[in-house]
Amino acid sequence: MKKIFTTILAVILLATCALSAASCSASEIYSEGEGELKVLCTIFAPFDFARKVGGNKVTVSILQDSGADLHNYSVTTKTLDALMNSDVFIYIGGESDEAWVEDAIAACGNEKLITVCLMDYITPMHAELENDWSECDEHEHDHDVHEDAEHEGHEHHGDEHIWNSLKNAKLMVEAIRSVFVGADSENALVYNENAANYTSRLDQLDKQLEQAVSSAKNNVIVFADRFPFVYLMHDYSIPYIAAFSGCSTEVNASFETQIKLINAVQSNSLTCVVTIEGGNKSLAEAIQLETDCKILEINSMQSIKRADIQNGADYIEIMKQNISVIKEALE
Repeated sequence: MKKIFTTILAVILLATCALSAASCSASEIYSEGEGELKVLCTIFAPFDFARKVGGNKVTVSILQDSGADLHNYSVTTKTLDALMNSDVFIYIGGESDEAWVEDAIAACGNEKLITVCLMDYITPMHAELENDWSECDEHEHDHDVHEDAEHEGHEHHGDEHIWNSLKNAKLMVEAIRSVFVGADSENALVYNENAANYTSRLDQLDKQLEQAVSSAKNNVIVFADRFPFVYLMHDYSIPYIAAFSGCSTEVNASFETQIKLINAVQSNSLTCVVTIEGGNKSLAEAIQLETDCKILEINSMQSIKRADIQNGADYIEIMKQNISVIKEALE
């Protein structure tokens, strides 16, 4: 079946190119820079890492900049054309990518393409949700994560939202630096210096968040939404209670879930619950109605649009805002 799908993709690409050269143009795919090393990224976080490490020596393009859910990406001839014309392809490697990346790489016909699966550089984890736990106000059990490769019947590599961790970000920046140096050794000094400077900025944020957590009044955060922050919570040993997993398509919480989250807010004397950008706020509003808590929004960087990038969207600046949200949630 995989061979058939790959063949179909290739046929579509070749047929479209034969009909119109314009249709094979990657002009509609957003790019920055004019460097000789051509880098293609799937989503915003690696795109930002690549342009910061590469500087003026790279041209970096991004496939997913419409703001649509990254889990629903569909391969087009523009995708294959961009892959054909790239030197390096950087992708996350999680559940969303499993549906298309390998077949698209095979179909594009670029035998010299260097591929970088970022999940290969981190330790995969799965979140525990509130309905995996006993009473929410009892913190004697493990509030951490499952580090196994299978969870709820899926054979994935773990939660794919690896970029929402500053510690993971440093590992990914190092991976990108190493690949750039290997692909373009003449500019190794530039890549090394840029990566070192960027990592230093990530280190500063890492220390800020560590300090904020160590002095926090509360010891748990309630996510009344999807939960793409398991790595960040794990990094700083922050207990969390979440309604849905990061990749969940559910938006309507059960009555039992609502009660558990309300009890968690009340029993821990919390003044805030957290939602993600663009998420459904109905559960948070229901909790607010019962507890008079404040609803905070944290940015998971899953819906960054092209206009956001053009207006200066920046990973570090977004993470600074997220740290402020976490600090408020823990106060």
